[in-house]
Parts: sequence; structure tokens; C-alpha cells
Amino acid sequence: MGTPKALLSYQGESFISRLCRLLRPWCQPVILVWGHAEVTLELPGVILVRNPDPELGQLSSLQCGLRALDPTQSVLYTPVDHAALRPETLAKLVTAFETQPYPVVQPRYQGRRGHPVLVRPAIAAQLLRLPPSATARHAVHAPGVAIGYVDVPDPAVVHDVDTPADYQALLTGGEP
Repeated sequence: MGTPKALLSYQGESFISRLCRLLRPWCQPVILVWGHAEVTLELPGVILVRNPDPELGQLSSLQCGLRALDPTQSVLYTPVDHAALRPETLAKLVTAFETQPYPVVQPRYQGRRGHPVLVRPAIAAQLLRLPPSATARHAVHAPGVAIGYVDVPDPAVVHDVDTPADYQALLTGGEP
């Protein structure tokens, strides 16, 4: 991308500022895992955690964030490039998580699974035990783990912004 995705702008805010603002009503605390030592951010109500090995991949960042939490807490996690999430999507997911017994709640858009993902403490503990070569899917979609899927009319749950073309599509209202 040529710049950290977290600093890309969407609707007048950086991706990370927008996500933190959207998550704050639902998540206490909001933890931001950052892999670039040369960048510092000050976001009110956000705990900044440094991933010393971001080259190990997304799971290593998720594990850094989980280590900063009370192990009895449930967790909502999402990659930074899902900044176009709608507030009503988050509300729907949190409501489903609070009212359903599933250990995992995940949004779906047109049959495709997406982010953010909500997990109870037992799944968070499993995520922490995964080796560096694994992905979060190894715990979240492990055999026997019941997932509550929430169908949402929000394409942002499935669209990553991985290339400049994806970013331009996001800015112009297209699908990345």
C-alpha cells in the first residue's frame, strides 16, 4: 500500500481512528496492536500494544492484543482494513453475542464469513495457544466449535483493503 493501512483515510478519519470510535461503545478497553515502531498514535480510550514481530502475521498481532486483556473477558477483533463497518452492524453482532450461547459470533454477508469476530474467553485462550504458523481460523473454526452467524447487509464485513485498487474502490463506493 505504500503506507500503513491504519493511517489511510476513510470519510475524513484514518482507518484506525474510525474503527476505535466505532468500537469504543462496545469494547472496554479498545486495544490497538501496532507493528510499526516508527509510528505513534494518541487515541483517547485506546490501549496501544506493540507487536515486536509483525512479520509473523495477523495471528501474532491478535495474540499480543489478547495478552493485554483480562483472560476472563470476551473479545471482539477485526483487522484494521475493515474501517467501513457500519455502526448498526456492530450493534447487531454484539446483541447476538449477548443473547446467544455460541462461543463465537461472526457476521456473514451474502453467505461469506467476515469480521469483526466475537469470541468468549475459552476461544480467546485457544487463540493464545496457537503456534505462529496457525491462523485464527484454527481456533474459531475448530471441530466442535459452534458459531453463531449473523447475516448483515454490510459488505464491509467481507472486504479487505489490500491493494491501492481496493482502497480506490472503497473511496468511490465500489466493492474492493
